[in-house]
Amino acid sequence: MSNCISAPVLVLGAGIGGLATALACSEQKIPSVIWEKSPDFKEVGAGIQLGPNATKVLGQMGLAQDLKALASVPQKLVFYNVKNGSTIFQRELASKIEQQFGAPYYTIARADLHELLLTKVQNNSWCEIHTGQSFESLAIDTQNPLFVQAHNTSGAHLKTSAVIGVDGARSATRNYFYPDQDLYFTGQIAYRALLDSQKIASPYLLQQVSVWLGAQVHVVAYPVLQGRYLNIVVIAEELHLKPEMQLWHKQLKPQLPANILDLVLKNQLLSSVFQAIDSWRYWLLFDRPPLSSAQLMLGSGGTTESLKAVGQKVALLGDAAHPMLPFLAQGAAMAIEDAYTLSLQLAKVKHNSQSSTFDIPLALQQYANLRWRRVAKVQSLARRNSAIFHWHGLMAQCRNMGLAIVGPQLTEMAWLYGHEIK
Repeated sequence: MSNCISAPVLVLGAGIGGLATALACSEQKIPSVIWEKSPDFKEVGAGIQLGPNATKVLGQMGLAQDLKALASVPQKLVFYNVKNGSTIFQRELASKIEQQFGAPYYTIARADLHELLLTKVQNNSWCEIHTGQSFESLAIDTQNPLFVQAHNTSGAHLKTSAVIGVDGARSATRNYFYPDQDLYFTGQIAYRALLDSQKIASPYLLQQVSVWLGAQVHVVAYPVLQGRYLNIVVIAEELHLKPEMQLWHKQLKPQLPANILDLVLKNQLLSSVFQAIDSWRYWLLFDRPPLSSAQLMLGSGGTTESLKAVGQKVALLGDAAHPMLPFLAQGAAMAIEDAYTLSLQLAKVKHNSQSSTFDIPLALQQYANLRWRRVAKVQSLARRNSAIFHWHGLMAQCRNMGLAIVGPQLTEMAWLYGHEIK
C-alpha cells in the first residue's frame, strides 16, 4: 500500500483552477484540502470565454446543466475594423461548435463560474477548504518520506500526498522553487467593464463575440449573465508606463485614457457603447516565456537538493505554471484541462496502490509530460496574436485582407477545441 493516496492532496489557491482541481480529484475519490490566502472568496474580473475544450471537461465533471443555466451562447464570432466599423470576417459558433466538437461554446461571468465551482467544492465530502491560509514552506515528512509536511503563515501544517500550486501568475509556490523566474510587463493593459443590456442600442452585440482590430488597440465584447450584460475588454499598448505604475489591477473612473478614446470613439457603434459605461477596471498584462520543458510544471527542478526532493511531490497548474495572455481566450480553459489531466494521473496511483510501478512523482511527471507542449503552443499563439491584433498601416491592411479570405478557417482550431483528455 506504499503508493496509496492515504493523505489528502493539498491545493494551494481557490481560484477557478484550484477549485477545478479539487473537484476533478473528488470525481476520482481523491481527498483534497485547499488553502486560499484571501480571507474570503471574491473572483476579480468580468467575463471569460469557454471554448468546447473547456466545457467538455466541465461536463465530464458533472457541471453541464449548471453551466448551461449560467452561461450565454454566442451565435457567431465577428471581426471588425475599428477604424471604419466594416466587417473583416465572421464565423458561426453556436450552430457549428457543438456539432463539430461535441460541446458548446459559452461566455460567462467569471464570478458565476467561480461561485459554481466553489459551491460544488463546499458541498463535496472529498474536499476541504480553508481561507486566510498563506503557504510558507514544504518539507519531506520525517516519519514517512512518502508524504510532505506543508506549513502556512498561520502556523498550521498538513501532511499531504502531493502539493498542487494553483495560486496564479504571481505564484508563491512557483517562487518557492524557481525564485529567479519573475514575470515581466508586456507593455499592454486590459481595460474591462460590464454594461447593462438595457443601455445597449445595438442588441445584436448580445448575440455574438465581437472583436474590433485597430492600431495598437483592440476591443472584445460578448454577452454574460445570460445576455443581461455585455462584457467589454479593451487591450491597448501602454509602453510609457513606469515600473512604479505597474499595479496588478485598479479601478478607473469614469473613462479610458484620451489616446485610446481618440481612436475608438471614431467608431460610431463603439462610441455609443463606451459612453454608456460608468467605470472601468484595468489590469496590466504580465507574462513569462512559453514553457520549454515539462520540468517547469513541477517542483523537482528546485535549486537545492532538499527542494528537489520535496519538489518531486509538487506540481504547478494554470497560471502558476503557464501564464496566458488573453489573445486566444484560453487561460481558464487551460487551467481546467490541467486539473482534469492531473486528476486522472493521480487516480492511477490510487488504483495501483499494491504496485510500486506508479507513484506520486511519476503521476505528476506524467501530468507535466501530457500538458507542457500543448500549453506552450497556446502561450505562443496568444503571444503571436498580441502582435497581429495591434498591427497598423500596411501590415494591418494585409492582415485584414488575409482574414477576409481565411479567417473562418484559421479560427476553426480543431487541434485546440477538439482536444480529448483520457
